[in-house]
Amino acid sequence: MAENKDDAADAAPAVPVVPPAPSAPGTIKRFLREVETELKKTHWPTRDELTKSTVVVLATIVLVALFLFACDHAAAFLMSSVGIGTK
Repeated sequence: MAENKDDAADAAPAVPVVPPAPSAPGTIKRFLREVETELKKTHWPTRDELTKSTVVVLATIVLVALFLFACDHAAAFLMSSVGIGTK
């Protein structure tokens, strides 16, 4: 037997009790209704917001690609000038 609280806590870790997943057909309908309700609360972007965000994302991708391209060529140049990687 445990003599004090600390010994009792060390003896057996608490295991959380997880209830079984609902399997009744009504719960699926309720879930879908709740999803629909939450989707109605969502702020959907306007066409203008979506266009501007898309342009920003594409411009960022192009800039990162150019930066990586430059870094790759700089590293290749440095390695070839040192004599590493020459065929």
